[in-house]
Amino acid sequence: MARCALFLTDLFGASGTSITHFSGQNVNLPASNVSHPLPGKVWEQFEGQHGGLGGSFEVSTKTGIGVYFNEGAGVRTGTVATGTYTAAGLAAAIQVAMNNAPSASNAYAVEYSTSSRKFTIVVTGSGTKLINTNPNNVLTAECGWSSIDSPAFVSSFAADSERSSTITAIVFNAGSGNTLAPDFVWTMLNSTGGTDTAAATLYNDVTMYANATYLGPQWSAWDSGASETIDLSDRPSESENTIQGKPTTGTGYQFWAFFWRHADDKESHQIGVLRGAAALTSSAHTVREVNSHHLANRTAPRTLEDQHPVSLLSDWRMSIELERWTASEFRAFKVEADRYGGADGMCFSLLWTDIVAGSLTVNAQADKGQLFYGSIVGSSTDSYAGSESDYMTGALDLAQLRGP
Repeated sequence: MARCALFLTDLFGASGTSITHFSGQNVNLPASNVSHPLPGKVWEQFEGQHGGLGGSFEVSTKTGIGVYFNEGAGVRTGTVATGTYTAAGLAAAIQVAMNNAPSASNAYAVEYSTSSRKFTIVVTGSGTKLINTNPNNVLTAECGWSSIDSPAFVSSFAADSERSSTITAIVFNAGSGNTLAPDFVWTMLNSTGGTDTAAATLYNDVTMYANATYLGPQWSAWDSGASETIDLSDRPSESENTIQGKPTTGTGYQFWAFFWRHADDKESHQIGVLRGAAALTSSAHTVREVNSHHLANRTAPRTLEDQHPVSLLSDWRMSIELERWTASEFRAFKVEADRYGGADGMCFSLLWTDIVAGSLTVNAQADKGQLFYGSIVGSSTDSYAGSESDYMTGALDLAQLRGP
């Protein structure tokens, strides 16, 4: 059997590490909440519907920089200045690009509605068609228009879908001369409002980047220039355990940047926990036995005295046996587990070496409850007594902490 691993520390939230950049925050749910041990205490992105400072949108080679339209004499191309925008700022930048497009004769007003959460374009002059089939199109990548050309020349256009933001980003800085070298990066994400449900749209485009120098606030700059790129696993299919993560190379870098791309109609995007940590594991010994591995329903049983019990969410439980480990490995593993594994949340992976080797995936193990965010709720003790005093045996009882 593979060796298990505990991830007890949070390098991104450690003393001396700061947040260099984040894409905006609800001041009541700040970006610093990503390091809080309770995943229900979230960082909430400040969204477009909250006013002129809300929403995070990117215009770059990763998302598209053009606006294409036809006033009756062929396609005109407006180029939107690259950058990171609020919803209102993006509308203003698109307006400038359309009005400055070579050979364009109409006047264009572009707005973002905080009530409908939709972008609109109003034309003054002759009727216009939007040419949205071009893959370099800002309107389809960022603003919610479908990639279909307008069927007729008209004087106004409303986006097909709502947008509150399209990207959530945060960058950690270890400080001058310092580096962070996590073995595993993982997160728990949440989106609320809207009607989109596909995990591929909501949660499956999540990337961590690492580099020796700060590459700025834009996703495209990190994607093209970072020294290490870590594509986090897709959202697990089971809703009970939504952890997403990926092993790293274990190389140390000063800056670690997280980008969550979500071109959806949700009103709120939240990060419950975002962590990177070194693995606490054994060098030779494996977990011999797993006991009582199950998805526990914590709701009280229905009785005559309790006919309407409060319904509680189920969580994963597991007990692992460390049988006949050499004393040095037992102490190195279990003493640290007992010291830090109860008071603060930690990630647990039952088959860590198989995940590192690539024979098992994070999302498949999360679906089985063999990788989850939780805490140690019970721990046995051992002694050197007996005929095999060079070896020790013990157990850990683990319980999951549910995400947001």
